[in-house]
Amino acid sequence: MNSGETKQLAVIGNPISHSASPKMQGAMIADLNLNMSYNAILIETPDALRVFCDSVRDDANFIGFNVTIPYKEVVMPFLDELAPSALRAQAVNTVVNKGGRLVGHNTDGDGYVLALTSECQFKLKGSSAVLIGAGGAAKGIAVALMENGLKQLTIVNRTLSKAEGLSQHLLTLGYTTTALALAYADQALSNAGLVINTTPIGMADTVHHTPLPVTNWCHSGQLVSDIIYKPAQTEFLKQAAAKGAKTYGGAGMLAGQGAIAFKLFTGKNAQFDIMRATL
Repeated sequence: MNSGETKQLAVIGNPISHSASPKMQGAMIADLNLNMSYNAILIETPDALRVFCDSVRDDANFIGFNVTIPYKEVVMPFLDELAPSALRAQAVNTVVNKGGRLVGHNTDGDGYVLALTSECQFKLKGSSAVLIGAGGAAKGIAVALMENGLKQLTIVNRTLSKAEGLSQHLLTLGYTTTALALAYADQALSNAGLVINTTPIGMADTVHHTPLPVTNWCHSGQLVSDIIYKPAQTEFLKQAAAKGAKTYGGAGMLAGQGAIAFKLFTGKNAQFDIMRATL
């Protein structure tokens, strides 16, 4: 860490070396000429995560951190308070240190919707979507999609019970959705105007894999989206594009959620365009 009054920010996860957040957040820090630094920190185990949270709580210069795979749900018991966005999503991607109290937020969903509507001009109201995955990122996105008027949401997951769990949580918020196992998803996929991969399949050592087979369900009337941003064009998106679908990678969501998180950290408005351009 830097000495003196330099304020510290970070992104934590495992793996983390691939993260573009330090470059993106660093660009905004430089643009506003703030005395802050933003680093990527590898947290190898849940126990190490607990120790890390305790260390941040005791450091007045460490003002917050972002959370990525696999800790968006794991981090929750180690925090002092959950903001409404985190309670609704039951997942945390942004933690703010408020005078020694760690407050968890979720900016994933709103960041995704910001990117989708501004860069793709996709109209959620009245549309149908399939969400692939039921983890921390999926939870935030699912809530935001429904809050912004999505008509029909189907949650598809390799483990059906996880999809059902997310569907049940959404029902407690007043939203009726459908949960399906991968093997029974083709009809829902075919009918969807928007298909979103929220799993990590397609990055790192699964770069040549897809979260599910891109078969005849995929067509030119769809927008197929992946929240993975490295690679910019995942195998899933490549195969969807070959079927004629419009595709959208994860860099926009990264910038969107980062811009919202930046304001939570600093109280200052971030410019989506600056953050997006660095990616």
